[in-house]
Amino acid sequence: MTMLAPLAALFVFTCTLACFAHGTDVPVGGTAFHIRSKRSPTKYGNWCGLKTTGIGLDCCTCANTIEECRACLPPKDQLDEMCLRHDMCLCDQPPSNVLHKCYCEREVYNNIKGSSVCRQYSGWKNLLKRAQCSTYAASMVALFGGLPCWCDSKQKYVPNFSSC
Repeated sequence: MTMLAPLAALFVFTCTLACFAHGTDVPVGGTAFHIRSKRSPTKYGNWCGLKTTGIGLDCCTCANTIEECRACLPPKDQLDEMCLRHDMCLCDQPPSNVLHKCYCEREVYNNIKGSSVCRQYSGWKNLLKRAQCSTYAASMVALFGGLPCWCDSKQKYVPNFSSC
């Protein structure tokens, strides 16, 4: 019986990586915009991951609303929606543009931690999608909980949003 847990974990990990093994073409403004972010376990959907954003497309800039950007490049699910909201929050850059504002990091952290953002993937049919979403959500909680950020109220950089 004790051998089943490591085997199950290995299976879920392998299947989660397999979820990232292909790209997706997303229609944007009449052309197919190829999302290569699905080829890496460090990226998720259309909005999550380092340098994975729709901001910068003709139909989505910092001058647009969240609704306009959502219509331009629809989020894959609730977790991807949170990344869209985070990306739009990042349009309000701190003085040096090096780190993010603490309230952006806090919003993502609080919205993901303790919530069930991956609940739409229920049942055996969606086991791999749920594993991929849950794994990425857990990594976001760990990252955003300890990421240095700009604290507006203190007018300086702090080790993480809880220090603000």
